[in-house]
Amino acid sequence: MARFPNIASDLASDERNLAHEDSNAAIQVFGRRFHKDQTPVEYLAEFLLVFASPKDDDHSHACSFPIYDSTPILKLSYHPPYRVSLKLFAFLGASKLETRHPVHIRSFKDGIAEIERRINPGSAITPDDAVRLVQGLFSGFVGVAGDRTWTAHTFLPASGSLLAREILWKHGGNSGALKCPNLEWDEAWNGNYFNPSAHSFMARGGEVLYLQLTSLFNSHIDRPVAALLNGDQGATYDHLNMSSGLRALHSSLQTQLADLLRQGDQAIGPLGEFIAHAFTSAGVNGEPSKPTVADLGWVPSETAAEACLFAWETENICKAQHSGLQKISLLKDLCVLHVMRSLCFQSARVTAACQISGFAGGYAWVACAPSEAKDDNNKKLGINAYDAIESLLYKSLRSADLQPPERKEKEQWLDEGDDNVLRLFRKIGKQIGVIVPRKGSGMRITLPSHIVRLLVAALIQPGKRVRLDVFYERIFSHFGIAINQDFVGVALAAYGMQHGANGFGIGSSWFEEELRRGGYLIPLSDAVALVINPYKG
Repeated sequence: MARFPNIASDLASDERNLAHEDSNAAIQVFGRRFHKDQTPVEYLAEFLLVFASPKDDDHSHACSFPIYDSTPILKLSYHPPYRVSLKLFAFLGASKLETRHPVHIRSFKDGIAEIERRINPGSAITPDDAVRLVQGLFSGFVGVAGDRTWTAHTFLPASGSLLAREILWKHGGNSGALKCPNLEWDEAWNGNYFNPSAHSFMARGGEVLYLQLTSLFNSHIDRPVAALLNGDQGATYDHLNMSSGLRALHSSLQTQLADLLRQGDQAIGPLGEFIAHAFTSAGVNGEPSKPTVADLGWVPSETAAEACLFAWETENICKAQHSGLQKISLLKDLCVLHVMRSLCFQSARVTAACQISGFAGGYAWVACAPSEAKDDNNKKLGINAYDAIESLLYKSLRSADLQPPERKEKEQWLDEGDDNVLRLFRKIGKQIGVIVPRKGSGMRITLPSHIVRLLVAALIQPGKRVRLDVFYERIFSHFGIAINQDFVGVALAAYGMQHGANGFGIGSSWFEEELRRGGYLIPLSDAVALVINPYKG
């Protein structure tokens, strides 16, 4: 399997610097790596972090998907900020009590005192109240907290100044900070108690999304997109309007993502810098003395088709006149849906699944209404179709020519890989509401209102409108999601269930009702309706 970058694949085996995690079966098929512990917010946060950070040995290429001159590219890296002092300021008060080390509390108080000395709030409020207001502002941008210590909290990536590398605090154990209650901040900072290299929650899934796009632009920047997607699909992907190549999309996508982050920086960037400088003056530094490198993993080179779709969808969302937070919400859901799509695309490749008319992915999801009666035929059909998807994901690792490491029993090793394929697909699908129910049997694909909104924003260019039947076609051609009778029939034929489709009589009125509720559906007659993206570019 060809990789991007090559990760020293041409070197002798004893010279390779491959991570131990590469022995996982899922990584060998899907790249390094999608992981079951990464949350929806952290896919987007990590993707934007890599995009925004300086990259490679010369610390260039911030806010870009670089085009490299040399091939093969053996290794890529980036230089992410830590923002530990900003996390201490925003999240200490809401973090787990048992992991608040005395040095955290002392340093927090020192930083707050320095901020109060620098603030001149006027006569209306006290410096203490002013600090609390600012603290409330930043704590309101928490993206992920849960049962974690404050260093492992993740900001909502609403601004470039909130993007930060994952940092874990080494608290317990024989070498943990708990045994050293009198630590000073500099001792803790330089004593390996702050771990920036674990990839436990920011687990490389966002890196994979970034690498898919960088691989796409490096390998296909001057080639017609039709060669990536169309194949025997005819005019299915003509709406992408990129017959001459990807160069314009590459430039636009970089600009749109950079503008999205800069807009957030205008609101809170200077305030974040003020806090970081105050904490540094108080002896609480939150950044390493020199930029630290984070090595990027790799993706299969053949992911260009799904990456092309992801790039076009992301550009549409970023171009629209949504608020910054609305765009972040849409992009978060898109990243998760794209991870699910990527798992299915690659599974269809390695299992040599049959071609499906109207979709380049080689798989199909059948969507049904979020809530159905127990004996509803659409629900039964959705359950059977979902079982076929899980079967595809299960076969992916077993169809590839993989051998376990020494002393590993093969089926147990493959089952461990399923954690980051089959069970990952199920987990994140439930987290964004695309797979129901959350618990129990009868799992199936559905499209709740926020995902319907995402499909409109991602698949219709800002301010444009398309016929409803064309919108169904776009949903199928981008995600393999079959909703109306025509595409459900195509999907079931691919799984050998065509006769069932004829008997069930599929209805899509539930989806049209979701469009109507959102204000996206414009009926022209009983037979014709338009779907509009109301947010202009």
